[in-house]
Amino acid sequence: MVHRPIDDEIARDAARLLTDSIFVGGRVASAAEAIRTAAARRNAEPSTVPLALVREHVRGLAMETLGVAGYAAHVADILERAEELMTLLAHVGAGWGAERCIEPRLALVGRAAKGQVDADPTCRIRVETTRTDAELADLIVAAGYEEPRFETVDSRFGRLSAIVVDDDGVTHRVMRCPPSMRIPFDRDLRSGHPIPSVDLDGLRRAIDALRACNAE
Repeated sequence: MVHRPIDDEIARDAARLLTDSIFVGGRVASAAEAIRTAAARRNAEPSTVPLALVREHVRGLAMETLGVAGYAAHVADILERAEELMTLLAHVGAGWGAERCIEPRLALVGRAAKGQVDADPTCRIRVETTRTDAELADLIVAAGYEEPRFETVDSRFGRLSAIVVDDDGVTHRVMRCPPSMRIPFDRDLRSGHPIPSVDLDGLRRAIDALRACNAE
């Protein structure tokens, strides 16, 4: 895709606003807000600025600010938030009765599964369980998280529900996948195209590798 020169300039400005918010306490709350603010300062239209371009600039600025080891630690910190919530969800059991002690299938999917957590870090988690949204929400709140909000998603597998948890600047989107729907964890819910996916053990290994990078 060809971008206008002004789009790259706005993306750079938005990235600086987001980087300030992450590391020195700036005031923009999201990538979309950063793009709107940066575009307004240049009297330009924000709708043509790709979020992927902003993320690319945020990653570069973060590495410049923190260094390679510091950036690895930053990514590990965010992924550990996902690991903590996934560990909590692993204790709910896959279902009732004889199955309730079986750990559910869990995966971190999408960009975060590749360690890409720049600009509006969002950890997309899928959990296969017969537990209800209310039961999962009660577990999450009891663990000390803020009261979550609920969303629905129309997928190629049917309508699914998601629990959205705000975790001090990191958003967790927990997609509840009923076992009867046999939803793959390595496919996009709408297009069916392959997406990055990592289970709980794999996520822990990735975090350990990032921490080892910081220790060198």
